[in-house]
Amino acid sequence: MKITRIESTELVIPWLDRVSEPMSAHMSGAERTFVYRFLTDDGIVGVGEGGDCRGNLEKYIGRHPAELLMGPDPEPVQEAIYDILGKSLGVPAYRLIGQKCRDRVEAAFWSIDMSPQQAAAEALAAVGGGYFVHKLKVRPWEDFIEQAERIFAVVPAGYRLRPDFNGHRYSDYFTVDRMLDFARALERYMDRIDYFEGPINDRNLSGLAFLRSSAGLRISLHADPEWAALCCRHDACDYFQIGGPLATAVKVAHLAEATGHRAVAVELAGGGAGAGINTVWAVHLAAALPNATRAVDTVPDLRVASVIADPLKPKAGFFAVPEDPGLGVELDEEVLRRFRTGDPVVVGD
Repeated sequence: MKITRIESTELVIPWLDRVSEPMSAHMSGAERTFVYRFLTDDGIVGVGEGGDCRGNLEKYIGRHPAELLMGPDPEPVQEAIYDILGKSLGVPAYRLIGQKCRDRVEAAFWSIDMSPQQAAAEALAAVGGGYFVHKLKVRPWEDFIEQAERIFAVVPAGYRLRPDFNGHRYSDYFTVDRMLDFARALERYMDRIDYFEGPINDRNLSGLAFLRSSAGLRISLHADPEWAALCCRHDACDYFQIGGPLATAVKVAHLAEATGHRAVAVELAGGGAGAGINTVWAVHLAAALPNATRAVDTVPDLRVASVIADPLKPKAGFFAVPEDPGLGVELDEEVLRRFRTGDPVVVGD
C-alpha cells in the first residue's frame, strides 16, 4: 500500500452568531481550516483536518502509511494516516496507538475570553450541549472572579470550570500574588475549579510549586518531554496538556505517568477552532493512553457546521469512543461544497 494522491480543501466555516463577536476579535482568521484526503493505491481514503500543510505534502507521495506511525508529522497528516491504517486492518484508530483504556472520554467545552455575562451564557449553552467541564480563556482585560461567579450561579453543582490563563503571554499580570488573590476570592468554589491551566509563566517553576503547596491549586502545563521532566522534578504541576506530533504527545503522557502518576488532557491544535475531525482524533488518543483521564477540549461546537456527517456529541459529559475502522468518520460533502474557498489542491496522480 502506498499513498498516491493527496487532496487539500480550504474552508472558511463561520462562527455561531452568539460567539461571532468575541471569536472574531480574538481569533481572527481561525474560521479558516483545511480538510485533507490521503488516497492509496488500493483505494483507501484517510481524512484529516487542521492547519495549512499544503506546502509539505509532496514528501508523503509514494510512502507506505505504516512508515509514518508515531512520527513528527502535523496532526492532519497523522489523522489521515491512522484513518487509512485502521480502515486497512478493520480496527479503530486507537488500537494502533495502544490498548483501549476506556469506553468514553470526558469532554470539555471551550470559550475564548469574553465578558462575564457572555461567559455565563456560554456555560448555559455548554450544559445544554451535554458538557460539564468548561475551559475558559482568561485575560487581564476581563474580570475572572466575576466570570467564575456568574458561571457558577447558573450551572449545575457538578459543573467544573477550567481557566486557561496562558500565563507565559501575560506574565506581568498573571503573577503568583494574583493567583493567590484569585484563590482567596473563589475559595468557596475551589472544588469546582477543574484546574488552573498555565496560571503564571511556565518557566517560573518555583512559583508554580509554591502555588501548589501553599495555595492547593491544581495546575496543568504545556510542555515538551524535556521540560515536562523538569516540571515533574520540581513538582510544578499536577497535569499536562498534550498535543502536537503524536510521538511528542505520547512521550509526555508516559513521562507524566512514570513520575508521579500525573494525568494528562488531550488538547490538539485548534482548541475551540476545530471543525470536527480533531475532536474524534483526540478521543482516539485519550482512549489509548492510561493516564489521559482529564477532559479533552477540542470542541467544534462554535461553528455553524462540522466537516463530518455525524459529529461526536457528549452525553452526560462524555464522548463515546468510536469503534468503526479508522477514525470512524465520514466527511459531510455538502459542508465542504458550501464553505470551500476554491477547488481542492491536488498532489500526486
